[in-house]
Amino acid sequence: MTQSEQVEIIKFKIKHEIEYLEELVERRNNARKEFEKCFPRECKEKKSDFDVCYTAISIRHSYLNGVLDTAYDLKFISQDEYSELREQILNKVLNRKDMEL
Repeated sequence: MTQSEQVEIIKFKIKHEIEYLEELVERRNNARKEFEKCFPRECKEKKSDFDVCYTAISIRHSYLNGVLDTAYDLKFISQDEYSELREQILNKVLNRKDMEL
């Protein structure tokens, strides 16, 4: 496998992981809304769903940062791409829409 093929694969992987992270953030936002609207007898279940969403985002965020670190260390992405992607991912996790790239 050539280095250009490896670069394409890693960029595809990063793109896919960011899309999945976006799905998780959407689920978390929906779970937050459901939790805020729930009746007292439903709160325990809704809180559990909400916590699961946060945990999934945290795990995926850590994994994606590892993929980016590895891609940068192997020179598959530049310093600018690395910094831009890390900032974009953090903004998505923290739900800062006004700062997304």
